[in-house]
Amino acid sequence: MTNLQRYSAPILHPRNDLLFRRLFANQNHVPLLRSLLAALLADMPDKEWTELTVSEPHLLGDDIHAKEAVLDVLVHSGTDILVDIEIQLLDHRGVRERIVFYLARLLASRQRAGQPYHRMRPAIVLVITGFDLVTTDEDYAHRYVLYDEVHRDLFSGVIQVRTLELSKLGANDGTAAWSWLRFIAATTEEELDMAAEGNPEIAAAATLVRRFSADETVRQEIEAREKFLWDQQAREYYAREEGREQGREEGREEGRAAMAEVVRSILGRGMSVEEAASITGLDPAEVARLGGILGGRAHRTDRRG
Repeated sequence: MTNLQRYSAPILHPRNDLLFRRLFANQNHVPLLRSLLAALLADMPDKEWTELTVSEPHLLGDDIHAKEAVLDVLVHSGTDILVDIEIQLLDHRGVRERIVFYLARLLASRQRAGQPYHRMRPAIVLVITGFDLVTTDEDYAHRYVLYDEVHRDLFSGVIQVRTLELSKLGANDGTAAWSWLRFIAATTEEELDMAAEGNPEIAAAATLVRRFSADETVRQEIEAREKFLWDQQAREYYAREEGREQGREEGREEGRAAMAEVVRSILGRGMSVEEAASITGLDPAEVARLGGILGGRAHRTDRRG
């Protein structure tokens, strides 16, 4: 048992995307982020992570009609590697396509920066899932690149998708990656202690989890997000079932109405459009549209100003 400081409140789950951002999408927590990347991308030299900058997570399209990508944690290394870390707890249709979309947005952001093609460094989407994303084997880690499987020829490693499945962790394999993933998957004090044993960076992250868990404002935000994710999955299921019985269009209307209720509830708490978008995963424009339809009220888009 470690001597980590304990708090009376039950711990929040590090795998919640909002809590994950608080832990790692913070320039003050770069030592934790560096340790995480060195562990999860262990095949790459540690020097790649010496200098890290947490970047703006909104990747816009080339025009106002293009779909926006809002990433969980976007990191820019001193050696010009881009890493997008995504937390995906629940399975849904299109998850693989969304990952490819995010990767395309990363590449587009490089083009706007004017970087010569021959000097282009890797752009990596690192996806941590709470379900079996890869169903062909029991390994919890996979790496995808552009590869000709017939001729066994690597076309390019500049774009990569790395998948890490919490559902397949199994017994401790002795790697730092396993310890970090066990931390992310932790739901109890004991699991936090087990993951942190012998790793000071994970111990520091565990202390932050306990502090956030004791903060009532943070707890309400995180618990609302978890409730939304489960409710969303249930709504999607029932909307599909109703859609089969009553027609596809009617089923879609049911789903939109349910989402509008969620948006009204969030905005009714005084949260901004951006905060509501972060909680629901919707585009800010869609949040504003749904809020306007229901409430007829103008909501602030930034409470800091």
